[in-house]
Amino acid sequence: MRPIWILGASILLAGALTGCTTNNTATGGPSPSAALGAGPASSGSASPSAVPSGTATTTIDPCQLVTQSEASTLTGASYGPGELETDSSASKRCVYGSQTKNVFEVIVVQAASADEAKAEKDKLRAEAESKIGGTVDMSQLTGIGDDAEWLHAGLGYGIGVAGIYVVKGTVGFGLVDVVVGASPPSQSAMTDQANTVLSRLP
Repeated sequence: MRPIWILGASILLAGALTGCTTNNTATGGPSPSAALGAGPASSGSASPSAVPSGTATTTIDPCQLVTQSEASTLTGASYGPGELETDSSASKRCVYGSQTKNVFEVIVVQAASADEAKAEKDKLRAEAESKIGGTVDMSQLTGIGDDAEWLHAGLGYGIGVAGIYVVKGTVGFGLVDVVVGASPPSQSAMTDQANTVLSRLP
């Protein structure tokens, strides 16, 4: 799995499927990973281009930023506990609904500086925009953190993606839902959850 700074959605989709216990078991049809040609996830592998270059570390638990109950309510899925992964000293993620038709991830990264945080978000935004197939809506948001963007896409195979990317100081986080055969959360719902996450940041 690639550590992801602030959700380049295509990067996330390839790595969105690590194991976690859930009640939302897939029953036939393509999983998000299969539809995108993603191989088996392997916890802890890294994509150097997605890792902040500074020496920052994070102790923030992304499973505490969005709880199991909140993730289930937001996506309409019935999730078990999220699986916490450490991508690097600076990057952690919480995966809800791994290997199901509705995968939700919370990623948090601690950058060495605010400029680095913004640069990493911009880099992954550009990468996501260039790699995601289908129709992609990416737009700047105001009034959320220091910098925020919204992404919405339909990727074929009945896969929908919604993501929100937020930078606050030297901390960045991303929320993304990848769902087969249903609609992902609305921008309004994701924005509300992002504001809740902001209130929980140290």
